Amino acid sequence: MAPLRIAEPLRLVHHHPGRLRVRADVLRGPESAAAAAAKSALTGMPGVSRVDYSEFTGSLLIEYTPGAVEPDALCSRAAQAAGLDGVTDEATPPNNPREPANAVALSARVLDEVARALTGERTDLKTLVPAALAGAALFSFLRRPLLPRWETLLWYSYSTFRDLNGDAMDKAARADLSALRERSAR
Repeated sequence: MAPLRIAEPLRLVHHHPGRLRVRADVLRGPESAAAAAAKSALTGMPGVSRVDYSEFTGSLLIEYTPGAVEPDALCSRAAQAAGLDGVTDEATPPNNPREPANAVALSARVLDEVARALTGERTDLKTLVPAALAGAALFSFLRRPLLPRWETLLWYSYSTFRDLNGDAMDKAARADLSALRERSAR
């Protein structure tokens, strides 16, 4: 027997390769037949490693193997099994350059490309912004202009550099630790 069609779409609210979350109001509650049907349909799919259901939020968290199954296929199958009217993507914001956040992100990408081009690919904004903050800290220390205190600017410089380059710093630290362990094992 085909599931009863519900005039509500399944909403994709978060997606990262290997993990996605879908939600619908009809999936809320401990006795949701739609949620049970969707979870059952997904659990047996090849490439799906885990399906968790939250009755409070009405969402399904689907963990899958990227490349083994497509996210669109997972969403479609869950919507069909739950009797929902298609899938809407709320996880990917529309690429509207007029929205302030998109305009800022686009401007940062353009400035980063300009910085890379001007320096012959030797540096980017992840290095230049903290350096500029460190320079402002030095200027503030020496001249006392209408800038924040020099130690505040120096902290901004350090924390911005750490935040923007944290992955590279962690990778280097792991490599150093691995080399140290190898040397001590000999």
